[in-house]
Amino acid sequence: MLNRHIKRAGVVYYRLDKQQARKAYGDGETIYVTICNKGNMNRAYPIIPLQSGIKFDLAVTAYKLANCNGNTYPAFYVIEKRGGVIWDSL
Repeated sequence: MLNRHIKRAGVVYYRLDKQQARKAYGDGETIYVTICNKGNMNRAYPIIPLQSGIKFDLAVTAYKLANCNGNTYPAFYVIEKRGGVIWDSL
């Protein structure tokens, strides 16, 4: 996985791998998720907050069941911190 930034509607999101997303979710951060299409990486999908208040793996499974198929998988993001501090501690 490449560490990438995406910008949507003026908001910069920083991509996390699943392990980083699980840790940040457990620390109370809002994790955003979108579909990553293996066949068409250029297509933009809606980015939404992952459901909070339940276990991370359960929230991811619910998202995958509702939104993903055999050619897609979830990609995890956080909103980039001001001043360029980006998740180096994860």
